[in-house]
Amino acid sequence: MKFKLKNFFLICSSFITMTLLGCITTVTATELDISEIAEASEFVEEQIDVTDIEISDYENTLEVGETLTVSATVLPSDASDQTISYSTSNSAIATVSQTGEIKGKSAGNVKIYISAGTIKKEIDIKVAVSAKGINLNKNFIVLKPGQTHQINASIYPSDTTDKSIIYSVTDNSIATVSNTGFVKAVACGSTSVLVKNSNAIASLTVIVSTDSSESTEKTKEISQKGEPTIPNSVSVQEYSSVSSDILQQLYNSKTTLCVTGDGYTLKIDGNDIKNTNNPIKTDIYLTKTEDGLSFALNDGKNLCGNIIVSITDAEKYNYLYLYNESENKYILLECVDIENINISTSGKYLLTTSNLTYLNIPWVIIFISGGILVILFAVFIILKHRYWFW
Repeated sequence: MKFKLKNFFLICSSFITMTLLGCITTVTATELDISEIAEASEFVEEQIDVTDIEISDYENTLEVGETLTVSATVLPSDASDQTISYSTSNSAIATVSQTGEIKGKSAGNVKIYISAGTIKKEIDIKVAVSAKGINLNKNFIVLKPGQTHQINASIYPSDTTDKSIIYSVTDNSIATVSNTGFVKAVACGSTSVLVKNSNAIASLTVIVSTDSSESTEKTKEISQKGEPTIPNSVSVQEYSSVSSDILQQLYNSKTTLCVTGDGYTLKIDGNDIKNTNNPIKTDIYLTKTEDGLSFALNDGKNLCGNIIVSITDAEKYNYLYLYNESENKYILLECVDIENINISTSGKYLLTTSNLTYLNIPWVIIFISGGILVILFAVFIILKHRYWFW
């Protein structure tokens, strides 16, 4: 009986031991599996979705044949997929590359789609055809007081987007002109009728006289001289820009165009034109600063050649500076006539009464530093002179 009980206890002990070992093995294996899964999960990259697309400032009007680039940025900056794609709603009007360069093909309105991830945006672009010139049926007319004449004007090319024409007269005491180009002679004399579009301009000479023989002589004189289609002096409201076509006419006729604005006059001499493909914006904004008077010319785009800018208050200043983008500072220019500045480079200019102080800062620092070193050396000698005799 004792033997059987002893065997029974041995069997039970073995069973309990094996059960406990199995549990421990199971727990250990489970812990190992969990640690391995946790460790493996560390190598799985977190997917960050695109939440928005930031589009930089851009021009919404484009000329046929010209290009503009739209810059887009994916937000957030650490999004997993940074790919940006571009597409156009009508490739016949404008095309777009995968770098955001848009090229005008024909006149019309088009949408450019910009997408990244699940985000999609669109911008509206207008492709326009600018007027190259204005054709007039006559360059001059001769009228008697009270007589009238209808001007026939047409814009070319025929597919020009803006076909509007504005008429104005330089001296309405001699003749008047309506919005439709209907001229009426008022008093004896001669004046000019300006026929303009947003990108082109022409002029017509009106001679008013009661003497038929005098009118005939003036007509012959104008015919022999070949009256230019561009007036010599206009306002910035009449000529907000000087197109390539106008520059070509100035170059051919070797005449000078003066555009008067608020506080300045801009002169373009046909003899100084080097490249007629560089149109000029005539709006110049004069800004008073702590250093003097600053102004920007042609939005940083290349000029057609040498032009003259006459500032009304230029005699108050002594120096002319041009801002250098790469060096982030103004560069002093040699200017012979401060009141009639001869400019061949576009950019930001500054008129001032004295040299800019920051140009001399390096030399001042060197001088001051040298003086301090001399003083310190002298003090050192005075304090240590007792050691000279040792």
